[in-house]
Amino acid sequence: MQSLPQNHAGGRVGAIAWNLTPIPWGWVARPRALINPLPLTRMGRWVHVGRLLVNFNRTAIWRMISGLTCSVAMLTFARFGAAATTFQISYQDPTGSLNSLTSSLNAHILAAANEWSSHFEESFGSLEILVVSDTTVPRATGRSLTSSFVGTVDGFFLYEMGAAAKMQTGIDPNSTAFDVEITFNPGYANNELWFDPDPLTRTAPVPSLRTDAMSVILHELGHALGINGWLDALGNLPGDYMSTFDAEVATDGDHLYFVGANAQREYGGPVPITVGVPSHIGNFAPNPGTDLLGDLMNGVQFLRGSRYSISQLDLALLADTGLPIIGFNLLGDLNDDGGIDGADLGLLFSAWGLVNSTADLNGDGSVDGADVGILYDGWTGDSADFHSAIQSVPEPAVSASLLVIFVAAATRRSAGFR
Repeated sequence: MQSLPQNHAGGRVGAIAWNLTPIPWGWVARPRALINPLPLTRMGRWVHVGRLLVNFNRTAIWRMISGLTCSVAMLTFARFGAAATTFQISYQDPTGSLNSLTSSLNAHILAAANEWSSHFEESFGSLEILVVSDTTVPRATGRSLTSSFVGTVDGFFLYEMGAAAKMQTGIDPNSTAFDVEITFNPGYANNELWFDPDPLTRTAPVPSLRTDAMSVILHELGHALGINGWLDALGNLPGDYMSTFDAEVATDGDHLYFVGANAQREYGGPVPITVGVPSHIGNFAPNPGTDLLGDLMNGVQFLRGSRYSISQLDLALLADTGLPIIGFNLLGDLNDDGGIDGADLGLLFSAWGLVNSTADLNGDGSVDGADVGILYDGWTGDSADFHSAIQSVPEPAVSASLLVIFVAAATRRSAGFR
């Protein structure tokens, strides 16, 4: 497997914002369905390739870092749930330009990491976070420092963010090297950012002439966990590889959209990608997505005096890349048992023809054959079981129509499409 170029740093552009860049992430636990009211052309398609990890050890990066003075804070938080992730925060700041902010940065990074992790069904391992001071960065950037190989999609190698992979499995994709990098321009950090006296409760008013540091750090960690990729401003990939975020991006010929099923259900349709910054959502008019300018992961602006928080849409974006996000179940797992099988198919049949049902998997307003196709795409049993279940449907008309859908879905699956 070829070695990939350095992962991009996620970020945003705008007046009160920062410059970021993209990288790969997320994990494929199952294929996802496409709700597609627009004539969209997909940049990539999921296939169910299982969970494979290939590690990329960025030794060259750490050789460059060696010799620099780093202060290390060993910070741990206990997540409420079945597992906990620990965090180690280190600094690459040879001039000491962030020294006066170290305590505040530690508290905010820990609180932000805790907030993201609290939405995981489970999280494991320890993430090593490197905070970098860099005057060449306009404001702030964030990224995972490695990626993990997941499989192939339409001839492309598919990768997830290394930080996300480690939190899900406890396995370190890059050995002892740092997992996440958050970079600040020291002038921006010292003179523009406002550090909350209590970043956990976030109740103090944000000064009208300052940008909320907690919002910035939450945003950067969102990129490190998966809202990132290698698509350029026009939606083109640089080579034969893409991220799990890239794989859910489509175009209508004029604009890019994120078309993951959970995100579409949350937003009500394809989610507009920020023009020129594909690892973000939302735009100024006349481009689509003006209603997303208040979202944490928007790529246009962070207003002074405002506070941004993780939204349900942000969580849906991560869920669509395969992350185990609480509240976003495996699409088609109607009984929440962790699999998609005959029991779920039975529940779908029982809701046949109903409107506004949880069995309406594509969100089109009714339970019908299209939902069966989506359920089959995520089927965790074998095809013979699905065929038998279809044949057992008592209504002949329903059975016949579902058999046609089954044949089409089987053909689609054998061809490597979702």
